[in-house]
Amino acid sequence: MGIFSPISSSEDAERTVRRVAIIHLVLAVLSLLSPQSLSAESLVFGTLIYGLGGLFLLLLKSRVAAIILLSFNGLTFLFVLGMFPMVKWGYDEFGLFAFLLAWTSFLFWISIRAVQSTLALHGHLGN
Repeated sequence: MGIFSPISSSEDAERTVRRVAIIHLVLAVLSLLSPQSLSAESLVFGTLIYGLGGLFLLLLKSRVAAIILLSFNGLTFLFVLGMFPMVKWGYDEFGLFAFLLAWTSFLFWISIRAVQSTLALHGHLGN
């Protein structure tokens, strides 16, 4: 069972939460290793959100951490989506935009799955 499979048991929910948390922790580590992360406050903030959110999600299976990651990834997705007019009018490259849109869509989707899984683990979804 993967991230995109139905959540039919608590084991599926735990597995999904663990995988989403690991993805966010790996993203935080990769952000720290990026040379731009030391110079941009927004990258440091994103790294903290991904790292702490992933850590709390992994250790505590926290609904609050899942919702914070969902909010952050949702805002990032909307920001990238807002870049579309610049791409359409030629101010930015389409290849980079397509990659960022796909990546932020993936992060937004797995954050939705994390919220769904943590709610299922804490008994808030009727299965």
